[in-house]
Amino acid sequence: MKQKISIIAIAGFLSLIVISSAYSMGPGMGKGQMCDNPYSCFNNLTQEEQIALKAEKSKFFNETKALRTEIFNKKMALEQEFANENTNAEKVKSLRTEIFNLGKQMSEKRLAHMERINEIVPGYADCRMAPGKRHHKFKGNGGCGGFMGVSYNQ
Repeated sequence: MKQKISIIAIAGFLSLIVISSAYSMGPGMGKGQMCDNPYSCFNNLTQEEQIALKAEKSKFFNETKALRTEIFNKKMALEQEFANENTNAEKVKSLRTEIFNLGKQMSEKRLAHMERINEIVPGYADCRMAPGKRHHKFKGNGGCGGFMGVSYNQ
């Protein structure tokens, strides 16, 4: 009987430690919004700027659609190669190099897209990186400020 009570007490104590450590991390991913307004960079846009941003967004996604599809297909081919019993090391190396090169192309296109947005909305980069728009652990926009996956007008 004493053994059961001591096992239950130890399990309860360990559970308390795990629960308290989970809650001691504070706000973060999945615990609400990390910044005041993720769309604040786009609050005071004129109608022309909104139209230009929508056009730029559409242009970017249309320009990169084939590239994104190719990256996805190469990643699937790589996963399939890893799933094979006899993994071909040369094929894996080749696919990883191709994925890396395609990723570099995507990064270049993304940077050019950001530059074009900064031409449409001067100071956009400063707004994105403003204090209070960063997650406490990461440099950069940290999920705030919105860019690639959000609509440019509210």
